[in-house]
Amino acid sequence: MKRILRCLMASGLRINFNKSCLVKVSRKEHPEGMWADAFRCTRSTFLITYLVLPLGRNPRKEVFWDPIVNKIQQRVVPWKSSMMSKCGRLVMIKAVLLSLPTYFMSVFSIPSYVVRRIERLIRGFFWDDGIQKKKSYRGLGFVMQK
Repeated sequence: MKRILRCLMASGLRINFNKSCLVKVSRKEHPEGMWADAFRCTRSTFLITYLVLPLGRNPRKEVFWDPIVNKIQQRVVPWKSSMMSKCGRLVMIKAVLLSLPTYFMSVFSIPSYVVRRIERLIRGFFWDDGIQKKKSYRGLGFVMQK
């Protein structure tokens, strides 16, 4: 470990141990406390965030993708779709909303149920014209007024 750190310091880089943390990756018991004390840095678990990406979590679970879906939802809410034309809404969707999950998707494979949640939010924004209309739903032999 010392040899690796010496090579790093030989390149002219310095390590800021106040900002560093020791992360235990294996399940075996190792004296990581000894290393953390020797380098004067903190200890952490593998459930960390690195460059906005949550590491150590399961990307197949819906909870993993909640920050992205919430960001999309936060962007859609303040925009007044009644004040924009269909072309304006389409530009906002392509330029802003579809670019939000791109960074996550460059690292992790997105599950289909998360894609459906995102599409539902985007579709609702695109087709909402801000006018309250009575919508009738036909199905199962009856008509329901909303």
